[in-house]
Amino acid sequence: MERGAVWLSVGKRIRAAREAAGMTQAEVAKALGVSEASIRLYELGKRKPNPEVLERIAAAVGIDVQALREIEVESVRDALEVLFRLEDACGVTPRPDGTLRIDRMAEHAPKMVTAIEKWAEMKRRLDEGEIGEADYEAWKSRVR
Repeated sequence: MERGAVWLSVGKRIRAAREAAGMTQAEVAKALGVSEASIRLYELGKRKPNPEVLERIAAAVGIDVQALREIEVESVRDALEVLFRLEDACGVTPRPDGTLRIDRMAEHAPKMVTAIEKWAEMKRRLDEGEIGEADYEAWKSRVR
């Protein structure tokens, strides 16, 4: 997926995931039982797939559907709302120095900590040139 484009459209995410899976539009269309034109229209953003179709696309390219969904974060307030929800779900809380911490006693904290550790390892591998950008983005789209 493109770097620098913080919030990609659903269509661009579908295309990036399909390409990362090494599939053509025709192959994804066949897996879904839809026309190739439908996949093309989704990728171009001229048509928005409904939630069921989005699930099927994710399954066809082997990723979690969350990697395809848009997250609308257009302001600091929007970003704070995401953090507030992470506080409730995973015990993410702010520190006085502006960094974040995870309350390891929170219900979903152990899973979150494990996921962040894996993320840190993959980011290190990218930064050190062990893996390329495409591999890193493909890994992010497969995280469950």
